Amino acid sequence: MAGWSDRLTRFMSHRRRPYFELSLRRVFVLPTRHGFMVALAIFGVFAIAIRIQNNMLLLMAVALFVLFMLSLLWAGQNLQGLRLTVRHDGRMVAGETGVLSLQLASEKPVYDIGIDTGAGARPAVQANHTADHLLTFTPSARGRQSLPLVRLETRFPFGLARAWGWISPAKVLVAPQPDFAMARLLISAETSHGMAAGGAAEGADSLRDWMPGTPESRISWKRYAATDRLLEKTGDTDGDAVPMISYAAVAHLGHEAALSAMCGAVLRAARAGRSFDFQLGDIRLRQVRPQAAGGALDALALA
Repeated sequence: MAGWSDRLTRFMSHRRRPYFELSLRRVFVLPTRHGFMVALAIFGVFAIAIRIQNNMLLLMAVALFVLFMLSLLWAGQNLQGLRLTVRHDGRMVAGETGVLSLQLASEKPVYDIGIDTGAGARPAVQANHTADHLLTFTPSARGRQSLPLVRLETRFPFGLARAWGWISPAKVLVAPQPDFAMARLLISAETSHGMAAGGAAEGADSLRDWMPGTPESRISWKRYAATDRLLEKTGDTDGDAVPMISYAAVAHLGHEAALSAMCGAVLRAARAGRSFDFQLGDIRLRQVRPQAAGGALDALALA
């Protein structure tokens, strides 16, 4: 369990604006247990030297005191300028736990740095050496969220001082919490609508509403003459109609509920390996492949 100093400094860091690189002003330094013992020994030597008027002993006490103070300074400087780079292959979704990989980055050599991501383990990082550390994060809301604070600690160079600081590794985009129940209804309704519109299509092509930017050569002019409605050929059979994930279809649910339904639909389509069309305000994506679904999730996160 973290001591009182860790709890206090974490509280102080939480009240500040999130930061992503340690400066010397954000580093806390305290003597260790051995450091306090050395400090008492130096004070004792200094008192004896004054008492017996021994200049050599007094010089040794002053030298040890200077070395002790330098160890405090060097411990803090060892953390100065450190930052954590984040690697994450997927997309973060509200309500789901994601695992991110953190890597220490510094423009100067660092020595004996411990990284605590909350699991209690503090592996050491030696000079000119980097290692990956895992951080679990369960966001509760969509948008651009700051990752939890991570503690960096060192006892370099002599173990007399403990220096530590709290750093927020980065900000990540978090998609809305998915509503898979409404997503199933959204995809079913859009697919049924496309199949109904394409029931009288030319050949085996299914039809769907035409979107600006699509070549006019794909418009079904026969259907336009019969219904006065612009429909485009998808090139798919009715059974393989590409679903349209549109904000307009679920806008009546409210903004956040609509985004949750769309997020669930995007995830269902991606996990099923199906391509889909996506429309959210001015954002229109056509034939989005499952491996490129991250663009739609980012749009939902920032909507």
